[in-house]
Amino acid sequence: MDEILLNGGNASDCAVPVGSTDRKPWTATPPRVLTYMKAVNDASVDVPAVYGQDAQGAQ
Repeated sequence: MDEILLNGGNASDCAVPVGSTDRKPWTATPPRVLTYMKAVNDASVDVPAVYGQDAQGAQ
């Protein structure tokens, strides 16, 4: 699968689509954001699925 770099938005660097997900570099912020998103989802608010960190270290 070819990678297409996605520039702009709130990505700390460029994001790359992989299958049905978009990946971007892991920074210090994602653990807190993912915890927050899980709490919001647990409160029955629909949020995008979070998958954590992949084998290459991307979010």
